[in-house]
Order: sequence, then structure tokens, then C-alpha cells
Amino acid sequence: MPPLKLSKIYKGARQVYDQLMGLYLLAVSDLFDKAWYLENNPDVEEKAYNHYLKYGGFEGRDPSPKFDTDWYLDAYKDVNESGINPLVHYLRFGKKEGRLRKAPGIVFAARDKKNPSKQKRDQFDSDFFFIVGTGRSGTTLLAQVLNAHSKIAVPSELQILFEYGNNGERLAEIFQSKKNLIFRAEDYIQLIQSRCPHDLSTYYDYQRFFFEQTYPIHSLQELLIKLYADIAHSQGKSIFGEQTPWYGQNIPLLRELFPEAKFIHMLRDGRDVSISYARTPWWHDDVNLNLQRWEKEVSVIEKDAPEKRLLTVRYEDLVLSPQEKVEEICHFLSVPFEEQMLDPQFHIDYSQYGRDAANNIDLSSSYKDWEKEKRSAFFTGSVHAWKTNTDIEFHELPLSVRQTLERFGYDTD
Repeated sequence: MPPLKLSKIYKGARQVYDQLMGLYLLAVSDLFDKAWYLENNPDVEEKAYNHYLKYGGFEGRDPSPKFDTDWYLDAYKDVNESGINPLVHYLRFGKKEGRLRKAPGIVFAARDKKNPSKQKRDQFDSDFFFIVGTGRSGTTLLAQVLNAHSKIAVPSELQILFEYGNNGERLAEIFQSKKNLIFRAEDYIQLIQSRCPHDLSTYYDYQRFFFEQTYPIHSLQELLIKLYADIAHSQGKSIFGEQTPWYGQNIPLLRELFPEAKFIHMLRDGRDVSISYARTPWWHDDVNLNLQRWEKEVSVIEKDAPEKRLLTVRYEDLVLSPQEKVEEICHFLSVPFEEQMLDPQFHIDYSQYGRDAANNIDLSSSYKDWEKEKRSAFFTGSVHAWKTNTDIEFHELPLSVRQTLERFGYDTD
């Protein structure tokens, strides 16, 4: 018999074998609930096993509440590319390889039974949020306020997700270059030690976390979900907030990793931000250059953040009307307002974790006096400081800067 004909016979036999094996595995597995599948997929007219094997698994439909089809395909790109039914892959290979069958952590949202193919990642990432801004805009203050909530954990800035301004490769670059395939616990630990500007170990035992993982880690999304959830749980809380300000400059990446995450844009008058940065080791000594950079960065955030999951909070409004603004923020995050959020005694002192340039900032004498007394959680002396800083001279405002200031309600006269 010609080799070509033998090849066709073998290929056909292999397809029949794979199909029969898939049907058998689905039939004997407790991860496939026939009654549940038919109830939640009323459009399915043929046998449940056949439908999921041929169509449902590739349409994002779940075989039962115990297995998340979309998440499995998103977390393991090689499975997506292989063309194998996701649950069949897990039963044949994935379980032995230590792969997960659904997102780790807490399930936060109920399933949409009317549209099961749409049930993607909203089970977990609606309880992850990001505080973004230009820096020197009150992001740390807001983090202190939110961390005081009984359900919300906000550690110090992690700065480990992606490279910004040539500050060295981070997790995103590691996974993009496939270095994650050779990375082990020690490598991730070293990455955090070298990139995180704070001593994270005094807040959270990340070394334990990485030594408990199975390597190699194939999915950045899976890693971050597990890490963020574990940080929150280590503090006895269920909601995680990340406060690295410059994450706002790559919101498309954040939205790809956390499609339902919420964003709080902490905004401050660009002239005050410019003066504040001139007193730090970052940005420029020239306040006019700082102002132009401020305009570009806040515009990027407002352009890229999803409108329905974005809350812009002006620093000035927060410090002058704290309860009103904090209640608004709590409503946005779907948590009740708690009185201790406004009490400085409940505010974490992030400076205790700082190192290097993070603590090398020239603070005003009035701020130092307020910090020493700390009778209030909010320092109002920095509101519109540019109006009283007579030694600082701003040139005529560029049109784009003027328009941006006015768009957010700031006086430009």
C-alpha cells in the first residue's frame, strides 16, 4: 500500500481515537456536569458531551462550576494553540503537569447564566484595582486611606510589572522574552529585591510565595492573580490595590491582564506636581519641563483607562473634603465607608519600608510640622502651593497644558 494512503488511514484513525478518548474522559469526570451544562446552555440541542467536545470548549462555555474554560485557555497559551479541547487537555495532561483548572483566589462575581460564553475573568479581577497618577499627586495618601479599610490591602509601590523610562526589565519583559521558562523561585525573588523600591519582605513574605509555586510559570496573568490575592490574604483582606503611579502609562497592559479591574486616577494641579518633583531626585529641576511631562502623563491615563471603570479624584478635593471623596471612592470600589479610613492612627507608614532615593525628598517645613503632630490625616498646606511659592516662576503656559488644567477644573488666570 502506498505510504501516502497509509498516512491518511493513520491520521483518520488517530482523529477517531482522540474523539472517543475525549468523550470517555468527559463522561467519567466529575468536572463535567451534564445537567448543569444543558441548563446553562439552552441553545444546545445535541448531546452535552458531543457539544462541549466539538464546540462548547472553544466557545468559552464551562462544563461545570468546577472548571473555567476561558481562564484555562487564557492562562495556558500552548493549550489554546494546540487545538485540543481545554477540559480534555486538563484531564489528559494538565492535571499531571500541575496546571490549575480555574483562577486561584476568591470567586467574586456570580456567573451570567444567560451568556455563559461571556463568563471570562470577571470572577476575580473586579476586586483588583490600581491607583495611578503622575507621582507627587497624592497616590500614597490615597493608598494609606484605602489600606485602612478592613477589606482592602494596599502595599507599598511594587514597581515589578513592566519597564518604564529605561528602569530595567520587569515581569512583563521577562515573559515577553520567554525567560520565564528558565526562571525559578530564586530568580523571581531577586527580581523583586532589585526592582521594588521598598523592603516588601517587612510587609509580605514573598519568598515563601515563590518557593511554593510550580515552575516554570507559563502565564503572567496567573502569576499576578495568585501573587496579588496572596498579598491581600496575608493581611486578612480580600481586595488588592496596587499603587505604583507610573502603571498608568501602560493601562493597555493592565487591561489585558485584568480586563475588569478598576482604576483610580489620582490627579493634582500640574503646577504643584511640578514644584514637588523639582525637590526630588526624579524628573527635572526645571518646573516648566515637569509641567509639560505632567500634561502628557495625565492625558495618557485619561485616554487609555476604561471610562466605566475609571474614577478621577482630584487631590485638592480629597484633602479639603475628605469624607465626601472617600465615600465616593468606597462606592466606586463597592465597599462600605469605614470611619477609621479618615483616622491617621489607622494609616500605614509606608516610609518604614523605603530605601535609597525613596526617602531622599526635600520636604517643606510646614509639612514636617504636620507630620510630627499628625492630628489630621490630610495635609492641606500643599493645596495650590504654586500660588504662594514666589521663588518659582512658570513661563507662559503652553496651550496643551492650559487646556488640560482647565479640563480638570484648575484655574489658569
